[in-house]
Amino acid sequence: MIESIKAVKQTNRNAYWQNVFLLIATYFLSGYFCINLLRVPPDNYSLLWIPSGIGLIMFLVLGNSAFLWVLIVNFILNKFTYFQNNSQQLDYYNLFLGFLNAAIDALQGLIAWKIAIKLERSQKNPLFTKNSHLIFFSLCVCFLPSFLTSGLLVLVRTIQKPEGIDLTTFLKLSVYFTVGNTVGILLVAPLYWARKMHTQIKTSQSLYPFVITLSIIFILFVSFYQFP
Repeated sequence: MIESIKAVKQTNRNAYWQNVFLLIATYFLSGYFCINLLRVPPDNYSLLWIPSGIGLIMFLVLGNSAFLWVLIVNFILNKFTYFQNNSQQLDYYNLFLGFLNAAIDALQGLIAWKIAIKLERSQKNPLFTKNSHLIFFSLCVCFLPSFLTSGLLVLVRTIQKPEGIDLTTFLKLSVYFTVGNTVGILLVAPLYWARKMHTQIKTSQSLYPFVITLSIIFILFVSFYQFP
C-alpha cells in the first residue's frame, strides 16, 4: 500500500515537472515570436500577446504555483529581448521594472484563472458547448483581466520614460495591452478545454473549442495579412 502511494506521488511529481517544462518553453517561444514578428509601430507593442493565453493554461494546469513560473519566465523573456534590442547596460532599476512587469502579467493570469474557474463551475454544461459560453468567456476571462491590468503595465512604461507619457499615449498603450492580452487568451486558452473535453466527453461537442480556436486563428492571420 505504501509503495503504491509512493509510486502515485512520483508519477504526479514527474507529470508536474513535465507540464512546467512544456508550458515554460511554449510561453517563452510564443513571447519571443510576438515581440519580434508581431510588433505594431510606432511604439512596437504587440496587438497579439499569446503568452497571456499560455499563462492562463499554466494556472489551470499547475494551480497557484503557476504564479511563480509565470513571474520567472516573463522576467527572463523581457530581459532577454531587452539585451537584443537595447544597447544600454541593464542596471538594478531596469531589473526592478522588469520584475514589476512580470508580476503584473502573473497577476493577470491569476485573475483570469479565478474567473475562469468560477465561470466553469457556474455552468451546467461544459464550457464552449454553447454560444453564450464564448461570450461570457470573451468578456469575463479574456477582456476583464486584461483591462484591469493594462493601466498597471502602462504605469511601468511611464516610469521607464523620464519625459513621462501624456494622456493620449497612456490611453493608446492601454488599448494595445488590453487588446493584445485579450486576443492572446481568446486564441490559446480554449485549447485547454478542447483537450479536457476530448479526454472526458466523447461527443461531437468536444470539437467546439477546436472549431472556435481555428476560426479565431484564421481571422487573425487574415487581419495581419492586411497590415502594411
